[in-house]
Amino acid sequence: MIVEQEAGALMKYRDALGIDDKIVFDKLVLLAKNHAPACAHAKGLNLLESMLLAIVLEQQKVIERINPQEYLGT
Repeated sequence: MIVEQEAGALMKYRDALGIDDKIVFDKLVLLAKNHAPACAHAKGLNLLESMLLAIVLEQQKVIERINPQEYLGT
């Protein structure tokens, strides 16, 4: 899978992280993998940009679940 290839390229970055950050990093990569089809179809973006958008999308969903009143009607 192409997202896994990009995630593999980020492993040196991951290796430099502390243990707590590695755990969070792995969760973020998993979020990006869940959006692999969208990442593959984002022709105007490179793969890393697509992965970052997928992560931001998932984080925004969490924010809206935590504070739904802030986002009603938008």
